[in-house]
Amino acid sequence: DDLSSLELPPGAFGGLEPPPGDLAFLPSSPELGQQWSDGEAGDGAALTLLPPVPSPPQPPPQPPPPKEPTLREAFAFALPAMGIYAAPTLMSLIDASFIGRASTAQLAALGPAGSISDSVPFFLLFLSIAATNLCSKAHASGDHAAASRVARTAVLLGGAGGALLGAGTLLCASSLSRVYCGAQAALLAPLCAKYVAIRAAALPAVVVSTVAQAVCIGGKDARTPMLAVALAALLNLGGDFVLVSRLGWGIAGAAWATALSQLAAMALLLGVLARRGLLSPEPPPPPPTEAAALPPRPPRLATVRAILGFVPFVFVMAIKVSMHNLCAATAASLGGAPAAAHTALMAVAWLCFTFGDVGSSLAQAFLPAFASEEHPPPAAAAATAEEGSAAADGRSPLVQFVYPRRPSPPEAAPRTSFDMAAAWPTLRQLLRCTATISTVVVGLAATLLTAGAGQISSDPAVREQMRAVLPLMAATLSTHGTAITLEGVLLAQKDFAGLAATYTAVGLSCAALLALVRRSGAGLLGVWGVYVWYCLLRVVLFAGRGFGWRALKPTPQAAEAAPALG
Repeated sequence: DDLSSLELPPGAFGGLEPPPGDLAFLPSSPELGQQWSDGEAGDGAALTLLPPVPSPPQPPPQPPPPKEPTLREAFAFALPAMGIYAAPTLMSLIDASFIGRASTAQLAALGPAGSISDSVPFFLLFLSIAATNLCSKAHASGDHAAASRVARTAVLLGGAGGALLGAGTLLCASSLSRVYCGAQAALLAPLCAKYVAIRAAALPAVVVSTVAQAVCIGGKDARTPMLAVALAALLNLGGDFVLVSRLGWGIAGAAWATALSQLAAMALLLGVLARRGLLSPEPPPPPPTEAAALPPRPPRLATVRAILGFVPFVFVMAIKVSMHNLCAATAASLGGAPAAAHTALMAVAWLCFTFGDVGSSLAQAFLPAFASEEHPPPAAAAATAEEGSAAADGRSPLVQFVYPRRPSPPEAAPRTSFDMAAAWPTLRQLLRCTATISTVVVGLAATLLTAGAGQISSDPAVREQMRAVLPLMAATLSTHGTAITLEGVLLAQKDFAGLAATYTAVGLSCAALLALVRRSGAGLLGVWGVYVWYCLLRVVLFAGRGFGWRALKPTPQAAEAAPALG
């Protein structure tokens, strides 16, 4: 009855140490027609060894939170990343400087043509956001295989998506050109369509280059994308000089120069990723005898699903583009000096916005390491446990048949949790970095619009409008970088519901305010007042969403790692 005091004679297990397990008496099979009485084992009872009861599976230990970057490290990453965001503006300036000397009509057509060509890749921008987020998390955990899977999958999706976008843009080049050129379509649409068609051929290279840059940024490497951008700019400059100035190809030559420079940048970036082993094919699966000792590989479609999970960011980009287009249309309806002043202000603002956009790269490179996925117990294990509990509750088979237990729910998708308490020191450094950049940007804009106002416009009325709007423009630029950085916090949390709700509120409120500006006659000051509201509202809503009291509660992993980190 009591096995705790049982002493086994030497050699009971053939001279071997007894394996771990539980000991029990199992009776031999009774004769036909006989039954054992309670507490009796009968003759022939044998001592047997039961296998050890397996312990329930434990979740893998979470790595400690990464160390916060210094302000110098944040700037060392941010400064090269600025060149990445400034690249489209730089390319447009290079093309415009050569086309403007060749033909006024072609220069007028270059504006809508460049807008079409630069806007189309926005539909696949979620691939870059996903690549940065997932690669950053993989590098933080030291999982090179996961980073390689994300890089390969994102590049393949970018190439395929870019090819489809390119084909669609090529087919719709004439229609889009007529829409964008408006009243001047008869003169400008053929020139615009020619430029758009040539640039459409290079759209796969544009998307793949953007994804490759995102993979590098996910590994906290901003210098390689900066070198690729510099190479593209130099090739574009040389191509414009040869094709536009020397061969006289005009707007078509500018398009070919830009397309070839983008192909060269793609080749450079893919070569770098290949040398780092991020594009190497996945090795074949190990034989079954070795596979049991290795961690299971995620299904191939799991990486695709993880990347496509960032598709909701397309909605965010649509709201942003619509906001700028509505402001431009409202300013254009003012006519005269206000409309001209808005064009000049936006030329400066777009350059300054690109510097503030680096906050998104900072957040995506440093914050996903604080996110973790909570996996619910598998449905199969839950069902097994439920069956065991049903058998143990003493119900007869008839009762179980009449009143069956509810089937186990299907396995739920993993939920993303974000340790805001552990991430706060890092986020604080990122906000300090973007605040410093915003201060420099405001000073640059003020200098250009005051001391350099005469170089922008010779019309006194236009310069007066620019000076009147300058305080509102400074307020917009000073909060833009903070808004983009806090947006990156929600992206690191994969809080797409929060992003969608925020931008829905922002879009509806801005549309209502712009309608009020038209009716009230607030003029250009009203338009830029909406820009201030656009940035401030995002800061408030993003901060409220990301810094709720639940977000400041540390996870158990961070609480355990806190004493070790000192």
